[in-house]
Amino acid sequence: MRIAILSNAFPPDGRGGAERIAVLQADALVARGHDVQVWAPRSAEVKESDREDVHRFSSSFYRLNNMGWIRRLLFHFFDLQAHSHVVGTILTWKPDAIISHNVMGCGFQTPSHVQRHGIRWIHVLHDVQLYEPSGCVRSDRGERFYERISRTCLSVIRRGLFGKPDVLVSPSAWLLREHERYGFT
Repeated sequence: MRIAILSNAFPPDGRGGAERIAVLQADALVARGHDVQVWAPRSAEVKESDREDVHRFSSSFYRLNNMGWIRRLLFHFFDLQAHSHVVGTILTWKPDAIISHNVMGCGFQTPSHVQRHGIRWIHVLHDVQLYEPSGCVRSDRGERFYERISRTCLSVIRRGLFGKPDVLVSPSAWLLREHERYGFT
C-alpha cells in the first residue's frame, strides 16, 4: 500500500510528541512492507532531509513564535487554504491513503483536497490545534468570554474548511470529546 504522511513537524525538526509519532508510524509502516512518503514543512535549520522519503516544502510555520500578532493572524488566515504544491506532489505520487497529523503550516485544507481525489484520509489528533491555534487549553484560570467567542468562531470556520476524515484517531476519550464538542467528528 502507498501511504502519504502529512505532518507540520518531522524529525529532526520539532519539539513535541506529534513528530515522534509521525516518524515511528512511518518507520513501522515501512517495516511492514508499505511504500511511505512524508510531507513536512522545511525549517531554517533543516533545508533538506537526510531521508529520501521526506519531501520538505516552504512554510512560515517555524517562524510563528517570532511574529507579531498581526502577522500571526495573517499566517493563520492564509494557512486555511490547501497548499496547492503539496496537494499536487502527493497526487502525482498516487497514494492509497493519506495520514495527517498536526496540519498547521501545511495548509489546513491540504488533506481534504487530497481526499477529494478518492484517496482515503486518516487524521491523527495530538492536541486541540484544530479549534485552538496555540494547541493549548489553559486550566489554571477560567475561560474569558472573548476567548470562548473567538474559539467558537474559529472552530465554525475551520470545521467547515477541514472536511471529514474517513478515520479520526485520538489518543484519549477526552480529546475526542472536545473535538466532537467543536464539530470535528
